[in-house]
Amino acid sequence: MKKTFNVICAFLATSYPLFSSAYPFTASLHLGGFASTVLEKPRATENFFLQGKFQFNLDSSREVAVRIGRISFDKNDLFSSISDPTVTFATVVGGYSFPIDTYESTVFLGGGVYSVKGDRKKDTGGITLGFGSLFPITQRIDIEFELALHYLFLNPQELLATASVGVGLDF
Repeated sequence: MKKTFNVICAFLATSYPLFSSAYPFTASLHLGGFASTVLEKPRATENFFLQGKFQFNLDSSREVAVRIGRISFDKNDLFSSISDPTVTFATVVGGYSFPIDTYESTVFLGGGVYSVKGDRKKDTGGITLGFGSLFPITQRIDIEFELALHYLFLNPQELLATASVGVGLDF
């Protein structure tokens, strides 16, 4: 019995940093957003971007998040030679946060799956790299700003830039 108790105590002692945040989870919704193609000429710039995020805070500076989003392009835009495109994606990213006096900055990198639908459909993988800022409003509610690049493994390759504003709930 004593040996089992010691093993449990050792496990809890080493696991404590994983659960040291007062609120280890964050769910956020980015309703206001902007997306643009980077490599495509002419650039598709007047687009609507929507993203949901569920994040697990490993400790005060490390996090893992799942992002699900949708980018709706104008009807006249082309994306990887697909007309009237809509890009839907799901990514898993790891991030590192830098707390500063009144806000927190985050750098994240990850990968995921992307689906481009329009006059035809293409599914592919991709990677994302981004930067975000979080401004606490209350102990549980945050305003989030995010800039990201999405590199899609299409033929030809595509690079998307996104910028969004959202609200997060810590729990």
